[in-house]
Amino acid sequence: LPRTDLSELFPVPAVRYLATRRGRLRNGDTIEAIHPVADALGGGLRLQGDPAGKPWHQVVIATAPYHAAPLLASTGLCDELATAIDRLPHEPIVTVYLGLGPGQRLEHPMIGLTDGPAQWAFDRGQLGGPEGLLACVISAHGEHEALSREALVDATRAQLERQLGRALPVPEWSQVITEKRATIACRPDVFRPGIRTPVPGLWLAGDYLASDYPATLESAVRSGVACAQAILAQLPAR
Repeated sequence: LPRTDLSELFPVPAVRYLATRRGRLRNGDTIEAIHPVADALGGGLRLQGDPAGKPWHQVVIATAPYHAAPLLASTGLCDELATAIDRLPHEPIVTVYLGLGPGQRLEHPMIGLTDGPAQWAFDRGQLGGPEGLLACVISAHGEHEALSREALVDATRAQLERQLGRALPVPEWSQVITEKRATIACRPDVFRPGIRTPVPGLWLAGDYLASDYPATLESAVRSGVACAQAILAQLPAR
């Protein structure tokens, strides 16, 4: 398990890496459309909303599928692919936070759960967060969706008590966060596209793409690596 949060584990070092190699990271610019254009160098892709205003020869759409679909459709050349991605079924992920207070901890930083709504529990106090804060994760659709917030908190706490074999204090505070389209539903009949699109120089990266894994962080990283390798293979040798 990492000893720091995911931002410090990868994105922050990646920004530093780019900065030392004359790369630029620009936040806060919303790309609303992608327009293939012709130029003296053989064409490119102009990004609507990009302050640079110039066409780019390689563009990677590394977004959630529900953002990728309209960007693909905006090219006028990816209607079939955009429609397929737009139709991907989604599954929610719910996180139940229990602030149990100082002195409360799990035997391990992360444990698997059975016989209840949650599948995993993370002890944030052992992972760089506040002592006594437990984060319990519920993946996919299920009976828990019919519960009220208060009932779900109670059911998750009761599940932990059964599994741990001890009573837990009433939470000092609790919070339930639901990401309704957290991941695609990885069923056998679901179409998962590859990294290439019908538009030369336009690529896809994300957890929803074809992979040996379900729609996970590992799948997203692998698609990004494959995308970078494919782009580098097209560049002229130096």
